[in-house]
Amino acid sequence: MTVDGNRFASSRNAASGRSCRVTITRAEPNALTATVAATAPGAGTPGGSVEFFDGATSLSVVALSGGTATLNTSGLSVGTHSLTAVYLGGTNHTGSTSGAVSQVVNA
Repeated sequence: MTVDGNRFASSRNAASGRSCRVTITRAEPNALTATVAATAPGAGTPGGSVEFFDGATSLSVVALSGGTATLNTSGLSVGTHSLTAVYLGGTNHTGSTSGAVSQVVNA
């Protein structure tokens, strides 16, 4: 199986207060990493969890560690996948959704 795609996407929650930005990147061929960072006027490292999606299908909920969460994508089927990460929010930060990253899995 080969995987094509090294693009990233990010989105910022427009809610006031301690909003966050979620960025997803291809860390290695079979891993997708979501990085959650506070945006001004927020501060600190967000805690909580990120839920990864393939289109509308939930793949997994992963706890943040140091503002990042990694998903193993080796189980994705052959084809094109539209992957997103949703930060579920934490005690001091609001939730946010990344933009989509396209991943192509070849046989």
